[in-house]
This record gives sequence, structure tokens and C-alpha cells, in this order.
Amino acid sequence: MPRAARPQPRALRIGALHPVTGPFAHIGLACRLCAQLAVDAINAAGGINSLDGAPLELITGDTGASAGAAAEAERLYNAGACALTGAFHSGHTRAGAAVARRRVLPFLIDTAIADAALLPVTSGERLVVFRNFPTTTAFAWRALSYLGEMFSEAQRPIARATLMHTTDPLGTTQARRLEAAYAALRPSFELLEFVPISPRARTVANEVAKLRTAAPDVVLLAVRASVVGPLFTELARTRLAPAAVLSLGTPDLVVAARSAGVVPAVERVMELAPWPNPRNPRAQRLVAEFLKRSGGRPLDAASGYAHEAVLVVADALERAASSDPAALAEALRRTRFEHPVMVSAGPIVFDANGENPNAAPAVLQIFGGKPAVVWPKSAAERPYVLAASKS
Repeated sequence: MPRAARPQPRALRIGALHPVTGPFAHIGLACRLCAQLAVDAINAAGGINSLDGAPLELITGDTGASAGAAAEAERLYNAGACALTGAFHSGHTRAGAAVARRRVLPFLIDTAIADAALLPVTSGERLVVFRNFPTTTAFAWRALSYLGEMFSEAQRPIARATLMHTTDPLGTTQARRLEAAYAALRPSFELLEFVPISPRARTVANEVAKLRTAAPDVVLLAVRASVVGPLFTELARTRLAPAAVLSLGTPDLVVAARSAGVVPAVERVMELAPWPNPRNPRAQRLVAEFLKRSGGRPLDAASGYAHEAVLVVADALERAASSDPAALAEALRRTRFEHPVMVSAGPIVFDANGENPNAAPAVLQIFGGKPAVVWPKSAAERPYVLAASKS
């Protein structure tokens, strides 16, 4: 029977869990908008072809609500969601993932950086929770591998590198992950003693003096926004000039530098960040559409991953030709999503624990107060620049 003569197929419900009230509401609302943009695009293209053109319907939960993320995940399950996506905040994500595992409901984590947000699969457990977002471990591994690739291409050896980190949970976690990545990858350069900084420091003269004595070729940063002002003020004052300064991704350096009044001091500093692939036509269209629908707000990484998660679930629905949770979970396990919207080290795939081993941040470098993708080369907007050799 021609499709036009058939009854309209039932809409397939995808649950989106994001914080749309509370301190993360501005991020959660942007994620929800991007998820809806993905639904709109799929429906405009004819819906899920293998299910007679069934349209998608986004049903939403607020992880910032007083009921909590677990209760919101249960509500979406009871409302007929065939899969969940979300949830930005790592604690909210763990709560939603626990519900998904108990209900055997596919859950694609779009944004959550903490490694523990996705727990290892136990023996005999059916894999239903997946993540397409780089973890703190992935950030550390990519930092070392990207540096090696860029310096090798530039024919500049790295002899010494060090890490300056704040002594809060974020900074110390990234320090531990970097040590583990260094031990596993065994790069040719020496990793010097780390330089800790109090997140409440108002001056970092002593810490920068340690850097001057060590004379590293590369300075890695894992710091809070609170020390960006004092740190870059002191670095500029002492004229310490390593070949590269690379932040491991928190905070957004341009935003933090603007708040601290030190934008000129972060010129040509690099940072790792999850980022839309500027050379992917689909990502280009998303950037433009989001700008229009958000009232002029630029696309951010969390929103981009929220969009991509819906696309990946739709791809699994197409291949499964079923909205049955078990069939959909199996299709997700077999995912090979080519040409991701976000910068990636390869197609989106999932390992035995549901992680995407190709999830990767980009290296951004700040030029004229604006970040541009400079690595990996397949996504670069412009060439990277290393400081002039001291020799």
C-alpha cells in the first residue's frame, strides 16, 4: 500500500533530560532546543523510513526540578519514551543512568565529562547506557597525543612539560588523569613536577617562579576561572615564553579572561574543548539554525552533543526498524555513525562499556580574542602557531 494511503504511524518518543531550571538552566534550555532541532530535521526528511515514516516526538524532563533527575527519568519512561538522552550534569546523568539500567531503557549520554557518570557493565548485564562525550581520561590522553602530533609536524621536539592545577576536585582529578595517561602513552618528553595553585589565590608569583626555574617547553593548565586573571597577569609580567600553553578544557578561557580583564594575555593560548566540527556541512547548518532560533546565542558544545545524540538514536531506530527497547539497544551497540557533527577522532562507535573511544575534544587556539579550531587537522579552521624557539 502506498505510504500516503496508510494510517499515520505513531510518533516515536525520545526523552531529553536536561536542567532547564536552577543554576544550569541556560545550558539545559540550549540543549533542549538543539535536541528539538534534530527532531525537526529528521521529521522534515520523512521520519524513520524503516518504520513507515514514523515521526519523532521529543518529550522533556527537567533534571534541575525539585523532583530530581531519577524521578524525571521515570516520568519519561512512563510517558512512553523509547530512549533517553541527556543530561549535562554528571550527578544528574548517574541518576538517570541508574533508572535506564533498571528499566532496561536505552540512554545515550550526550554530555557528562566525569568518568564515573557511566559505570562499567557488570557480568550478565545488558548494555543500555552509552556515552558520546569525551571524559576527563579522554581529555588527558588527547592532550598528550595532540601535543606530540603538532610538535612532530612542526619539527619541534618537546623536552619538558608540566601541569599547573588548582587544588580543588576538578584540578586534582585532571592531574591524576594526566599522570595515568603519561604512564600509559610514555611520550618521549619528561613530565616535570606539577605546580599546584589554590583556587582562591590572588597572586601566583611563587608558582610562576617555579615554572621559570623548570623552563618547560609546554605548560598544561587545569585551573578554575578564579585564577585565570592572576595567572595570566603574572605570566605576562615575567615574560615566561614556553612553546605552547594548553588548557585542559575548563574554564572557557576567553570568557574567563574577559571577566578578569586579561584577554591580551591569553592570545595564542590553546585549550581543549568539545567543539562542533567547523568543516562538517551539517554542523555549519546547525550553527546557523541555532543562532537564528536562540535569538543570537552561539552554539555551545553541550548543545551540539544534545543534537548529535538525537541523530544517533534516530540512526539506531532506522537500523532496528523497531522501537522495542531491546532491539534499539542492540542497534545502538552496533552503531557506526560516520561524519559526526562534533569534532571526533573517527566515527561514533561504542565499546563493551558503552563508551565512544573516538570521542575527542578539539584543540582551540585564541586569535584576536576568539577561539579557532587548529587540531585535529581534519577539522582545523586555520594552522596552529607555536612560540618562537628559544634557540
